[in-house]
Order: sequence, then structure tokens, then C-alpha cells
Amino acid sequence: MKEIKVRPLEENNKDGKMITYIFFFQPFLCIAMAIFMISLNREIFKNNFIPQIGIGIFLLMVITTFFTTMPHIVNGAFAEEVCYVKNKIFYYTKTRDFLGIKKTIKSFEIPVREITNIKENEKKLKIGMFSLFKPRNSVVIETRDGIKYAIMNDLRLGSKNDQNTETREERAKRIFKEVKDLIMEVKNENTFNI
Repeated sequence: MKEIKVRPLEENNKDGKMITYIFFFQPFLCIAMAIFMISLNREIFKNNFIPQIGIGIFLLMVITTFFTTMPHIVNGAFAEEVCYVKNKIFYYTKTRDFLGIKKTIKSFEIPVREITNIKENEKKLKIGMFSLFKPRNSVVIETRDGIKYAIMNDLRLGSKNDQNTETREERAKRIFKEVKDLIMEVKNENTFNI
């Protein structure tokens, strides 16, 4: 039984985990810094509206950043996706290990004969300030019922000693090919057993 595992952060990637945790807790650090600045310069903030407005805008940006990147970091960067075929059934499980708590996010099983199409996700990802950790699933599986399953995140966070030079697009294509080959191998066994 062949199993395909995808995870953005490898087990031994301490640099990537540290950077991801810093990005996750960054809003709390920024709020603590704003409180420290206000406590040092109370006179300026009591009498002048410009620093108050500046701190207000700063806090609004911090809160917005937190709520837009937090789900991507927790459910994308700390996730592990596993898929395999056993007894002609395709199994998929997505789990996350965040702060030592392991939780299953998504899990399903589909009989291979029900799968009608396996497509590569063609959606381009625009990298911006709020989408640095945004996951993009590289495989879309369609069933006879018309249900589409988007699986296998192509995000990968390397470390400073990392020898892997694979880009995100190359990783997406490789993952797609592996999943398609896994399913098609079982489908081709059933060609004459309709």
C-alpha cells in the first residue's frame, strides 16, 4: 500500500516552526509594544489626537492581520495530509499538530470507482502581506455525484540548511502526479470488472 504524505513543515524543521510561531504570535507582541509605548509617553497620548489615531490604526492593522493569517497558519502550516488507497477505497486525512495538540481537520473515503476526474488546481496564488501562509490545494477530485474535493496543500516552508530547491508550482505538479498515479493504478486494475 503506497501512502502519500504532505506537510509544509518537516518534523525536524525548527527554523520554519519558529518563524511560523513568531508570525502567529506577532499581533500579541505588537499589542504589548503599543501598550509599552503608551505607558512611557502618557503625556503625548493624553493631549494629542494624532498619536491616538496612529495607535488606533496600528492596532486595527494588527487585529486584521491576526484574523486573516491565523487560520492559514494553524490549518495550513501545521497540517499534515495523508492519502492512500486500500481495498479499492481512496482514504484521505488532514490533521494538524499545533502547540502539541493533534486534531483531525478533514477526513473522507471514496470508492475509487466513484472518482470520475482528477484535476490539477489551476488557481494561481497571489502572494501578499496577508497570504504568506495561505494554503492552496494542488489536487481536485470529482465524483459521480458532482462533489469536488480539494486536497493536498502545496505550501512548504524550508529551513536555512534545506537542500530542496523545489518551487511551490513544481511541488504542486509533483503532488498532483503522485495522487493521480495512485488512483489511476487502482482504476486501471478494475478496467475489465465493470
